[in-house]
Amino acid sequence: MPVYNAEKYIEAAVDSILKQTFTDFEFIIINDGSTDGTLDILEGYAKRDSRIRLISRENKGLVATLNEGLALAKAPLIARMDADDVSVINRLMLQKEYLDEHADILCVSGDYEVIDEKGRVVTRLKVPVEPELISSQLLKGHSPMVHPATMFRKRAIDEVGPYSGNYLHAEDYDLWLRFDEIGKLANLPELLLRYRYSTSSVSWSNMSLQLASAKRACEHSWERRGLIDGVFEPVGDWRPNESNQSRYDFSMKMAWWAYSYNQLSTSFFYGVKAVGINVLKKQGWVLLLSLIRKKLKL
Repeated sequence: MPVYNAEKYIEAAVDSILKQTFTDFEFIIINDGSTDGTLDILEGYAKRDSRIRLISRENKGLVATLNEGLALAKAPLIARMDADDVSVINRLMLQKEYLDEHADILCVSGDYEVIDEKGRVVTRLKVPVEPELISSQLLKGHSPMVHPATMFRKRAIDEVGPYSGNYLHAEDYDLWLRFDEIGKLANLPELLLRYRYSTSSVSWSNMSLQLASAKRACEHSWERRGLIDGVFEPVGDWRPNESNQSRYDFSMKMAWWAYSYNQLSTSFFYGVKAVGINVLKKQGWVLLLSLIRKKLKL
């Protein structure tokens, strides 16, 4: 788990790993030069749980930190985790059992719930399960593997190499493409992770660079495979920029997601937020009226 200035969320993330039903693991945490209270929190955890191996040093960036973690890992299976997410309690057990039973699978992730910065549940997003469908989506520019919910074989890293610094903010997507060139990837249909959508995250602030890096990674994979008719068709990024229209669309997306997932208080929060951004647009009012009707039926 790479960590940088995560004092707001780090306790929930660490607790979710330490409380796993599968307990026989080494928890490598690398503090990448945090300037807030993160290190103090982590040092407290390391004193209380001998499974934690805490490394703290100057800031080197995400790719260098990920690769440092890979180099330190000794176990045949490596699980990824981010400092602002929450793993469900049986995540590691489910993934280890699956990989133990499927020797041909190199990497596995699974379904995840979207939560916001305050921990409000928004929706559950399902991922494709079959290796063939995952491979097909990867070659079109999609990334059906949920990076902080993955578990993969160390021997796969030994064969294809670590994360590459040539594809900033798409280093995980490039790694899945290289895994897919030597074996199979899969997803479990079970919920494994609560993934926090935070406007302060790297992926939010570097969307254009992320897309360009993903396109290059995809094209290089086509070249290695000898494919001459590849088509890059990434899923449209719905995350907001600074414009009012974009922020309105994002709030409505979150509101309807939560509405469909029966998270009515979350839906109401984002519906009110949308109306506050643009009181004249009728979609926000339609959402709030739908919520009132739904609550009256409960």
